[in-house]
Amino acid sequence: VNTASRITLRNIQVMINMDMIGSVNYVRFLHDGNASPEPIRQRSIEIQRAVERYFTQRDEPFDLIQTGRSDHFAFIQAGVPSTILSSGFFMKTEDEARRYGGVA
Repeated sequence: VNTASRITLRNIQVMINMDMIGSVNYVRFLHDGNASPEPIRQRSIEIQRAVERYFTQRDEPFDLIQTGRSDHFAFIQAGVPSTILSSGFFMKTEDEARRYGGVA
């Protein structure tokens, strides 16, 4: 991202960061598009809603997060609509264990 030209970045329609998706003790974290800055906020919200529909149709729980701790954040800062799908960064909470299974 840091070395990409503005033209290259404008040609990226969306960046979906799939981070730590192999955990057996998983959660489903999804970037809250409302946390994205203008002018990409609306597109980030659209991406969020598309993923929410996917999970909702399958009756799968998910949680919205606001994080700048992964690769998607550099794209957001560069003006590329982005999201993250992650299975979790930290130990699972009791609530997450109840909703997703696994151990806290």
